Parts: sequence; C-alpha cells; structure tokens
Amino acid sequence: MSEELPIQSRPRMGALLALLLLIAVLGLFGYYCNKSDWISAAATLAIAFAAFGGFKTGASKALAFLTSATATFYLAPYLGMQFENTFSDWVGTTGLANRFYAVLVTGLLVFLVTVIVTLKIGNRVLQGRPKTTLLNHWLGFLLGGIQGFLVVVILLGGMVTIQKVNAERLSERIPPTGRAKLLAEILDKTSQQTQASRLAPIVARFNPFEHIPQLSHVDEWQRGMEVLMDPSKVNALFDQPAIKELKNREDVSDTIAKLNEDPEITKLLNSNKPASKELAIKLLNHPAVLELLDQPEFRDAAMSAFRDAVMPSGTR
Repeated sequence: MSEELPIQSRPRMGALLALLLLIAVLGLFGYYCNKSDWISAAATLAIAFAAFGGFKTGASKALAFLTSATATFYLAPYLGMQFENTFSDWVGTTGLANRFYAVLVTGLLVFLVTVIVTLKIGNRVLQGRPKTTLLNHWLGFLLGGIQGFLVVVILLGGMVTIQKVNAERLSERIPPTGRAKLLAEILDKTSQQTQASRLAPIVARFNPFEHIPQLSHVDEWQRGMEVLMDPSKVNALFDQPAIKELKNREDVSDTIAKLNEDPEITKLLNSNKPASKELAIKLLNHPAVLELLDQPEFRDAAMSAFRDAVMPSGTR
C-alpha cells in the first residue's frame, strides 16, 4: 500500500502557481482600471482577497462557521423562548426585553458550542491525511471566492436599491440634509458606476433586495425607522385611523388595562409629553406587551396598520 507523501499541516501554494494567480488578478484589475470600471476593479480585488483568505483558512473552518451560524439562526429563537422564564429568574429582566436577552445569550452559546464541536470533528477528519488537508485548503480557496462574490453582489445590490428609494423620496420633495445628503451623494455615484460596470447584469440578476420577498421592502423599513426615531412622528402615528382601529381590538384593550395598573407607565402615558425613551423601556419590560406580541392575529393586524400609516397612499 502506497503511503501519502508528507504535506505540512498548513499547506502553502506553490510559488509558481501563486505568482500566476497574482498576475491574473492584477491583470484583470489593471484591465478594469484602464476601462475606468472602478466597481469591477474593486470587486476583483475583494473576491481575490476572499479567495486567498479561504485558502489559508480551509473549507472545514468556513463550513464550521456556516453550520454554526445556521444552527444559531434556527435554534436561538426557539431555545431562547424555552428558557426565558429561567433567564428572568436569574437576571431579573421581564417582558420583551427579557426575551431579547434570553435569545441573544442562547444564540451565543449555541454558536460557540457548534463552532467548537464542528472544528474538532473537522480536525479529527483531517488529522493524518495530508492530501485531504491540501484538498481542504483548495476547497477553501474556491469557497472563499464564492463568498467574496456573494458579499460584493449583496453590497452593490443594497446600494442600488437604496439609491432607487432615495430617488423616489426626492421626487416627494423630502431632500436629505447634513450627513444624510453626503451619504445620498455617495450612494448615487456608486449606484451609477455599478449600473455602468461589467457587473451590472449580474447585480440586477441576483440582487437579493429585489428578488427575495422578505428583503424587498427597503422603502418601508426606511420610512418606519424615520418614524420610530422621531417622537413627534410617533405621536402623529398614533393619530392615524389604521392605528386607532387597533385600540378597538379586545386583546389591545386588555393590554392597555394591564398597563394602566402600573403607576409608572400610567404617569408617563398621561403626561401629555412626546413618546420618550423611558416609556419605551417600560413598555418593553412589561409582560403584558409580550403577551400581546405573542398573538399572531395581533402581529398581522399591527404590521398592516403600521404599513398603512407609514407608507403614503399610492406607494403601496
């Protein structure tokens, strides 16, 4: 039986191969620079950097982190809700804030445990198998390049989408000011260069902010954040007909009754002052708010009412 030739534990690219790859990357970079296609030039460097980084890391580690992130995404909310009462007893937090902290801590533990276990399994599989180790690093090179490409598409797609939203909002005569104006100018320039680059068809084809339904509501997110960060707009939001209709729901009435039993919240609600950070924290910590948000029917009605109140007529 033939034995595998010894290969160092962290393989390196051969000098000639590394030189050829570097020449190819720099040649492509120079070509795009000569064409004044700065977006494609920068993307070339980013993808190359990710690919070489993937070779150094290896596919096993990259897959370990991907597996851990996936496990955390799916398990953390479920496990966090299962242990939120125990977490409340230990820490003393309550309501929606307690659930957030419980999910956050649970997710961190799930991620760390999964990373450690998968890395140990990967190291055990590669131990004593030098050719497999070398293959692992070349697969890491390929996987790193793919990840770099995806990051580039996501970033450019996000910029193009946000620029479209900003353009629509400018037509509504809501001009940005200060830093927002500077950011809008950068987004405009980057978006224009992206749409004129060789990457334009690829970004248009795979832009997740336009082709994935869950990510295609950037306009709503932007308007919603503007409302929630402005106390005057929050108070105006409460006067919208769609929001007022929510108060007629029995579950909302029950929650308001429970909130009125808390003297501190009652004082804040009856102070006739704009919505404050103190009031928001009190509401997040109150168990009645969490009970209300746990009802699917209310969540659907609240999201629909919020969307109707935030989005101007003709844009939905």
